[in-house]
Amino acid sequence: MVPEKNYVDNGYLLFKTGLEKKLEEQREKFIQIFQDIANANGIDFEKNDSAVMNLSNTNHDLWVAAYDQLRFLPEILSLTEEPIIKEYIKKCGIVSPVVDEIVIRGDMPNDDKWLRGIHQDFAYFQGSMNCIAIWIPFQEITNDIGPLNIISSSHKNGVLEQEKNSIDDSKFSAVPMKIGDALIFSQFLIHSSGKNRSDKIRFSLQIRINDLNEKEWAQRKFFFPKRQFVQPPKINFPTKFPY
Repeated sequence: MVPEKNYVDNGYLLFKTGLEKKLEEQREKFIQIFQDIANANGIDFEKNDSAVMNLSNTNHDLWVAAYDQLRFLPEILSLTEEPIIKEYIKKCGIVSPVVDEIVIRGDMPNDDKWLRGIHQDFAYFQGSMNCIAIWIPFQEITNDIGPLNIISSSHKNGVLEQEKNSIDDSKFSAVPMKIGDALIFSQFLIHSSGKNRSDKIRFSLQIRINDLNEKEWAQRKFFFPKRQFVQPPKINFPTKFPY
């Protein structure tokens, strides 16, 4: 399958999904999940971004517990089945797509410690040579809330060899996005996270796709980074069937 020329030339495509309402509703559900875990543990919680930020600061273990569930919501998993998403996956030359990873990020205002610096996704995931990432925000992405920064056409030479700090900052372009927009890009594209300087949480979805039809990846036995399994802790709390 021949990819779209703009994608081949630039390494990315920015497109409208038409999923504005669904994404807005999903963001509200994220907040609800944080509210539910707070209330279940005796914590007062107003249903807004400020309450989520306060939960992170005062009861971070509860915040993490809720956050870790967001990516597994059926509504999130179903986004890979949206016709417009499938269409653009094909436009990037993917013949037999397989989801390598789904991640929800919740980047807090002025919290830079989890930001990703200059990088290429392929260095971490090492999937098919035509692997892609799809980045979808759950709110408008302004300069204040922190857009992704990309270097157009930086995907053409594979994995970067030189030191990342030697890259000229002037080559980067910010990518502001409206709710309902999606950015799809080669995992070889050089990019970095934007800094959130707003008063809102930047919720975003990352979907990483490989191609089972790609021969070179098949010869590497469909390599993907293995997750380490750990022995679960002993159950030290009452258990019962809840119905």
